[in-house]
Amino acid sequence: MLPKSHRIPSPIIRTVLQSRQRVRNDVLECIFAPNKTTTSRFAVIVSLKRDKRAVKRNRMRRLIHESIHHLLPTIAGGWDCVVIVQKNIAGYRQIDMETAMRLFLNKAGLTIS
Repeated sequence: MLPKSHRIPSPIIRTVLQSRQRVRNDVLECIFAPNKTTTSRFAVIVSLKRDKRAVKRNRMRRLIHESIHHLLPTIAGGWDCVVIVQKNIAGYRQIDMETAMRLFLNKAGLTIS
């Protein structure tokens, strides 16, 4: 799980979802908006459509959270980012998910060069 300082509070998630800054591929969608803090904050949404079993949905969340946790030193500060899972990724390995997240965050422009 991400540290509390890197998690978006629930009331703010809705405002971030209304943002027009989006990056999407076949696996993930990232919606991001600037925030007033010096750290970047994240939320992960996995809908019931991806898998009916809570165990599998939680596995997907954990994969993304752990990938973000490993990439935190390279992520630029000052952004709120909501990651929405578009495809069932419960079978992915951690290293593959981390590589995919790195490429995804680079595409979104949220990483430090």
